[in-house]
Amino acid sequence: MRGMARIKGTRAPVATIPGMLAKGHCCESMLDGYPDLKRQDIDAAPQNANWRMSEYTRQIA
Repeated sequence: MRGMARIKGTRAPVATIPGMLAKGHCCESMLDGYPDLKRQDIDAAPQNANWRMSEYTRQIA
């Protein structure tokens, strides 16, 4: 997992959260699985993923 963005104060990669949401996990199950997470972290992760994707597509264009 070297070089991946992580949620501050945790070892959880930011990309994990949108992936879990896409698979149908609820916030409560993620908070149970990652006790260091906060609800704000889960809310911010998809926004971060969108920002990173737009940054990536700009580099290709």
